[in-house]
Amino acid sequence: MLEKGILDLAKRYDIPITINRVGSGFTVFFGETAVVDYDTANLASKEQFARFHRLMLAEGIYLAPSRFEAWFVSAAHQDGDIERTLDAVARTFNKMRG
Repeated sequence: MLEKGILDLAKRYDIPITINRVGSGFTVFFGETAVVDYDTANLASKEQFARFHRLMLAEGIYLAPSRFEAWFVSAAHQDGDIERTLDAVARTFNKMRG
């Protein structure tokens, strides 16, 4: 739900991202290049990630500070938590595109 929501919002706000996921852990990379190793991960925009991270903190969503770290969804996260996160992502993407 969270991964799909982020991808849908990125498309809506024309923010180029790619997400790599294994199980309930995933990483958002800012760029269009598929990430398959360190070199391709390093092509992702560190500036876009830094801006995204700062804006999400301002929204009250605390993400890992490195663009190479993963988000994890667990059974402790309820639908409302995911919806709140997606609302914050939408506001953040809206600010990033302008």
